[in-house]
Amino acid sequence: MALISTAIRSVVPHLLTTSNSSIKYFLSDCHHSIGNKIIYTIYAFIKTLLLPLYIFILLMGFQQWKRQRSAAPGRSNNHSDFLTYQMMMVDIIGVLGTVLYCLGTNIKSDSLIMLGTFLLCFVFPGQTLFHVLTSIERYLAVVHAIKYMQLRETVKIRVRNISTAAVWLFCFMWLGLAELYLPRFPTEHLLAYLAICLIVSAFCCLSVLYFLRCPRSGDAKGKQPRSDQSKRRAFNMLLAITVTLALRIFGILLSVGVDHLISVHIEYLCALINSSIMLTLPSNLVLPLLFLHRTGKLSLLREKFRKNIE
Repeated sequence: MALISTAIRSVVPHLLTTSNSSIKYFLSDCHHSIGNKIIYTIYAFIKTLLLPLYIFILLMGFQQWKRQRSAAPGRSNNHSDFLTYQMMMVDIIGVLGTVLYCLGTNIKSDSLIMLGTFLLCFVFPGQTLFHVLTSIERYLAVVHAIKYMQLRETVKIRVRNISTAAVWLFCFMWLGLAELYLPRFPTEHLLAYLAICLIVSAFCCLSVLYFLRCPRSGDAKGKQPRSDQSKRRAFNMLLAITVTLALRIFGILLSVGVDHLISVHIEYLCALINSSIMLTLPSNLVLPLLFLHRTGKLSLLREKFRKNIE
């Protein structure tokens, strides 16, 4: 917390005093426009509705951790589930940033706008990288299943924890990079980063698809249907992550790069830039829904919802 407060004190005043920059341009011309207020109010409302879902999944993870700790102290949560829990923490910070930004635009407070922007900028890398790490974990579990199963659980946990810590560290590094490039925006770095994330996720998805269509001859015939079903579930999961990740990346590229590509009236430009943020919503839902589906909670919620309607 001390590190975060120090970063806020150093970054926010710098941003507020920056002039003749792309950040000031968006603050002065877009952040206080009527269209921006309407779009981000809707966006903040939707994100706030998702907050109970994020908290519910974290509570489920905490309860599962307590049960496993009492039953088998040496065991750990499913690695995909662990990444989902990390994603929920990132999304909760993102909800806070969105609400602060929306509040700042409606009361015309540049301090709240920049604090919300700071939080959103902080969680931006994590919201993408945890999707990528989930894709890599599923890819290893399916395509390199034998080697993956032969790894000791302690090794898997160590690699998982190091990867998770690296993602959180990269969130702080991204803030430093953004401040370093002021008054410009590190567009080139952003394009390279998003391209790498999308390529890795697509590679994992296509590799699992190829492995599903071309099973190895060493697979036991008796276990083949069950194995194929597991691979198919992994492919569906990777496909959902890749598609929503592509939508998210497309929305981000529109948000940061459309002003360099076309020349239109500022009101239409702001509307296009702000509307593109809606494309990031599916990526905020894919991991929670996949988690609820794996744990069987989604079908239970569907049953309760159907009974309430009837």
